Amino acid sequence: MKAERLLTEAYLSDHPADAARSLEGLSAAAAAALLVDVDPAVAAKIVGLMTPDTAVACLADMDDAQLTALAPRIDAFCMAAMLRTLPAAARDRLLAAVGAELATSLRVLSSHPEGTAGAMMDPRPLVLPPDIDVAEATRRLRKGQGLLLNYVYVVARDGTLAGVVRTRDLMLADPARPLIGVATRQVEYVRARESRAAILGNSRWRDHHALPVCDDAGRFLGVLRYATFHELARARESAPARTRDRALWSDLAALYWSVLRIGVEALTALWSGSARRPSSGGRRG
Repeated sequence: MKAERLLTEAYLSDHPADAARSLEGLSAAAAAALLVDVDPAVAAKIVGLMTPDTAVACLADMDDAQLTALAPRIDAFCMAAMLRTLPAAARDRLLAAVGAELATSLRVLSSHPEGTAGAMMDPRPLVLPPDIDVAEATRRLRKGQGLLLNYVYVVARDGTLAGVVRTRDLMLADPARPLIGVATRQVEYVRARESRAAILGNSRWRDHHALPVCDDAGRFLGVLRYATFHELARARESAPARTRDRALWSDLAALYWSVLRIGVEALTALWSGSARRPSSGGRRG
C-alpha cells in the first residue's frame, strides 16, 4: 500500500497538468479526498492548474485543517481567480485559511478600482482548459459549472486566455476534436483597468454579446456582459447636461495643458540648444 501511494504521489508530482485534468473529471469529494492524501506542496500545484470552478469545489470539500495546510501554497494569481468567483462567506473562509498577510495581498489582487472594467466584469463565465476534447467540454457544459453565456472561454493552465468558442458551435462540433481546435485563437480582450469611456467606445459591441476581460499579462479574469454596456450607455445618456459639459471642459482643459506642456518643453530644448551652439564668428588676430 505504501509503494502504491509513493507511485501515485510521484505521478502527481511529475505530471501536475495531467493530474489536474483527471481530477476535473471526478466529483469534488473524490478529488478532495485524493488531494488531502498527498504532500500539500504537490496538491497545491495541481489545484493551481485546475479551472477555478473545479478548484473551488475541491477546496470547499476540505475541512479547515486541510484547507489551512493547502491554501497558502497555491499560486497567488490562481487564488485570486478563485476568490473572484466565490460568495462572501466562502471567500472569507478561504482568506482565513491563508493567514492575514497573504489575505491582504489577495484582496488587492482580486479587487479593481471603481469605474474600471475589472470592477464591472462578471467573474463567473464557464472556463475550460485547452487540453480536453469536445466531448469532455460538452460534458462539463451540461454539468453546469460556471455561468453559461453565448461563449465558452478556453483558458490555459497558466491562466492566460487561449481562445473562445460559441456555445452553439461547441455543441455541433466533432466530439473527438481537441477543444482548442474549434476555438477562435486570436481573441481581443478588454483590459481590466480600462475606463467607462473606453468600454463604451469599444466597437466590438456591435458583434458580440460579451467581451473577455484580462489583466495586462493576458490572464483571463472574467467577462463584460452586454447588459453592463447597455446600463453604462443609458447612464451616460441620462446624465444632466451640466455633468456632461463639466466632463467636456475637463477633457479640453487636460488637452490644453498637455499641448502647452509639450510646447514649453520644445521651446526649452530649442533655447538650450541655441545656448550650447558655438558662435559662427571667430576672433580676428
